[in-house]
Amino acid sequence: MKQSDLAGSQCDLVLQFNKDNTFLLSDKTNNAVWNGTYSLERANTSHPCTSHKLSMVFENEESAFIGVYGTRLYNNSEIPSILFQTDDYILSFLAYEKIP
Repeated sequence: MKQSDLAGSQCDLVLQFNKDNTFLLSDKTNNAVWNGTYSLERANTSHPCTSHKLSMVFENEESAFIGVYGTRLYNNSEIPSILFQTDDYILSFLAYEKIP
């Protein structure tokens, strides 16, 4: 996923989740990689379009990075998505085909 900020700087990020509750975040633009563990907590059980609280803890960090996982309408299809907000950025990830 290519990200850009208001200054036009771009960054190609890939966020991969594994079945063993680990993740890998790759910055393809700057050749950087981070990993850690994640957990999901259902946010609303009474609504058919349920969202989840996503907690990610990066390796060598104590506090969790919190985001929201759910689906959104994109190109007339429901696509899984993740949204994170930090002091400096809002990061939005859309599901994409599996990378070999």
